[in-house]
Amino acid sequence: MRLLPLLALIALFVISCNNTKKNEGDFPPYTISTTSEDSTVITLSYDEYQNRLNDVKRYNKIINESNYNKAFENRLENSVFNDQILENKLKHETNHLGLTVTDAEVDDFTTGKNIHPALQQMPFLKSKNKKGYDRERAKGFIEEINSDKNSEPYFTWHYQIDELKYKRLEEKYQSLLRASFLQTNRERAWYTKLTKGISTVQLSTLPYKPYIDTIEPDDEAYLKILREKAYAYQTNEKRYFKVAVIEPKIYKHFHEQEFKTFERYLNTIDDFGKIAAQNNYIKTFSASYGEKSVPKDLKDFFENSNEGDIKGPYLEKNSFRAIKIDKKQELPEEVRARHLVIKNIDQSEIEKIKLEITTQMAEGADFLDIAKKYAEKYGKEGKWGDLEWFRHAEMVKPFSDAAFFNAPGQLVTVKTQYGWHIIEIQEHKNISKKYFFTALYWGLTPAEGDFEAAKKEAAEFAASINNPDEFVEKAVKNHYQIREDAATAYSRELEYYKNTENVVKWAFNNYKGAISSPYKIDDKIFVFQIEEINEPGLMLLREVEQYIRLDAKTELAKKHIQQDYNINELNQLSFEETAQKLGVNDYTINEIGFHQDMMPNVGTDPYVVGLIDAAKPGETSKLFFGKKGLIQFKKLEEKPIIESKDYAKLKEKEWLMHVDNKNYEILFRLHDGMTINKLRKQDSYFLVPKYDNKLPDAPELSNKMFEAEYAFRNNNYELALHGNENFKGFAELAKEKLSKQQQLAKLYAGLSALQLEKYGEVEKYLKDIQFNDRFFSVIAKGAQADALVQLGKEKEAIKQYEEAIGTRDNYLVNAAYLMKMTAIADAQGDYKKAYEYINRIIDDYPQTYLITDLRKYLARYEYLAQKDKVIR
Repeated sequence: MRLLPLLALIALFVISCNNTKKNEGDFPPYTISTTSEDSTVITLSYDEYQNRLNDVKRYNKIINESNYNKAFENRLENSVFNDQILENKLKHETNHLGLTVTDAEVDDFTTGKNIHPALQQMPFLKSKNKKGYDRERAKGFIEEINSDKNSEPYFTWHYQIDELKYKRLEEKYQSLLRASFLQTNRERAWYTKLTKGISTVQLSTLPYKPYIDTIEPDDEAYLKILREKAYAYQTNEKRYFKVAVIEPKIYKHFHEQEFKTFERYLNTIDDFGKIAAQNNYIKTFSASYGEKSVPKDLKDFFENSNEGDIKGPYLEKNSFRAIKIDKKQELPEEVRARHLVIKNIDQSEIEKIKLEITTQMAEGADFLDIAKKYAEKYGKEGKWGDLEWFRHAEMVKPFSDAAFFNAPGQLVTVKTQYGWHIIEIQEHKNISKKYFFTALYWGLTPAEGDFEAAKKEAAEFAASINNPDEFVEKAVKNHYQIREDAATAYSRELEYYKNTENVVKWAFNNYKGAISSPYKIDDKIFVFQIEEINEPGLMLLREVEQYIRLDAKTELAKKHIQQDYNINELNQLSFEETAQKLGVNDYTINEIGFHQDMMPNVGTDPYVVGLIDAAKPGETSKLFFGKKGLIQFKKLEEKPIIESKDYAKLKEKEWLMHVDNKNYEILFRLHDGMTINKLRKQDSYFLVPKYDNKLPDAPELSNKMFEAEYAFRNNNYELALHGNENFKGFAELAKEKLSKQQQLAKLYAGLSALQLEKYGEVEKYLKDIQFNDRFFSVIAKGAQADALVQLGKEKEAIKQYEEAIGTRDNYLVNAAYLMKMTAIADAQGDYKKAYEYINRIIDDYPQTYLITDLRKYLARYEYLAQKDKVIR
């Protein structure tokens, strides 16, 4: 397992500070004080970062003046720091290789033969007829701006040129990575062999869910998953907070003007609706209170005032309010009633029926007997019944209003969504007063005085805490809202809030347990307590838990089934019998069809798909543990693919896409161990591989080779290798005196020969290359192995691939070389060896982008090498 060195390295990140309470103004720098033998520390000084930031701000203010604002500046601050990290890392690699962009090359792409495409688009550098780039005009412009080095044109031009130089350096690095890829004949044949046909299977899945629902993982179960996925859950320094949120209270004396305005409205306008209509910040509503539900502070007003009386303005719940009594009425809490309802009838007809019922009841007939006859007369449209006792809220409002506001003994008609009702009101119970009112309220925005009062309250709260454990207890006692939040070392602000730069800076200049001063954020006051500090390395379990919870529960479910049941015995049963024995009723058996090119998009595990693809029609698998449940399949048939994509070509494009998207930067990040101190205005640090740089620098050779590099980047490998009458190619430049650049020329020459299919020449250029960087020390050996495969020397190629893999721990290219070795083993019929190679990639390079495919291939070779383990 190659995961262990990384975990060991993380364990060695010694952060030179402690968690004791800080002395004011004395916060020690976070550093990486211990590294592994193959690592070294690079410092990104705060001054270097600040100078770059100032240049970027100046440039963007000049060219984006109309769009430049605080939010834009904040984005620049983070992007500049991140860009500097990647730039330092790339330059660490390119400096070791002797890869550079010289002044002579800059002259070439500004005023020479190979004008940079970005410069060709600049209107002021085009000829008068606007048909092309004018070199003489460009020379004159450069000469003119160089006369005043403090001018904006001088600054912006050289800023852009520096950007183009770095992009050119990236292009050179990427062109070497692109040219290092060769899909060997063996590999192409292997990919073609994999897409052998369309399989139809009966797929049976017995889910873990019944077990998962009863399992609660402990910390050890989580830590096991976390260790396995360490690469995915690395983090830089992070602060976790408990946050007390204090909402400012409104004080009347800070809002006298609003109060007087509201008071004037009430004194001059009787109609509350009119007041609300004229002022969109004042709202109105109508409601009622029961005798027992009147708020204490309004009880005297409702009991001792008359209809039409007004109370207000008064302050309540951060708003000025007024209330007017519309009606005072004695009403029951419950009503007993019976009814008849008829759908699709008009009012005149229901009133006629009501009159008839009234007459019949006067003669002694019972309401329910009469209602039943009318309901039966109207069939499905009519219903009747005894509703017994009900409260107002238990019926639709029109119905309840009719029953509660009319006296017992009455028959009343009312229309609802169910039709026209005739209600016989029998009794009222628990009669009490009810107050109907209309209210106005003016929601107030806290004034500065309200905020200052809230800040004072928050400061007293913070000062009262003598022990960090008291923070939540006292906040709850004060009825403050409690939240949790976090800030990363990359952040300028908290994720969900604006204007929190000062909070983040405070957090990264304080220790665990520290309590902040009050901060005003949006319309509330916040007090923060640093609950936990996550130093660079693995995330804290508390944060990762939510992401790995299902994985941890699934692993425990598998373990539970293995302990409680004999899998060998279960494999003797039908799938239905197995489900019955395990007590699971919601298993599925589906018939599906797919081919390897579709994998893994068939809704099941890649391993399952690979095994199905390898199996023969009629074969049934043993039970095995999938991601979501126990799985078994029976392969029904296999048909040839009528139209198949070129799978080998797809895999080639996949590699090149990873290079073009600069995914090699992921590998840079996996080795960094960052300690970011910019928020403390201190130097920041990160780890890089330690390289032996004993070779001398030969800048004059860089000036000789940039034109060959230009040809190489444009895939003109013949010109790059042999040059022409104007410049030397890499074959000639590789003969120069030993230096970084001479070794680089050999690398260029070897990769050019590889792409030109001159396989016999590849070893000549690459055999003795003296690099020990993370990519090209591996690629130099791997490219020779590719050439050997193409020459039919597969036994030698395997040894060379192994040597390449052992050179540097590089999950991008090492995994690719193991795949090439798998293709050779497959062609030789050595399926056991192919299985071992695939297993090595999964164990040693779990972060590879190939991981999904690898699980399919692993199943294939388990079938081919150990069929009795997977097939019944």
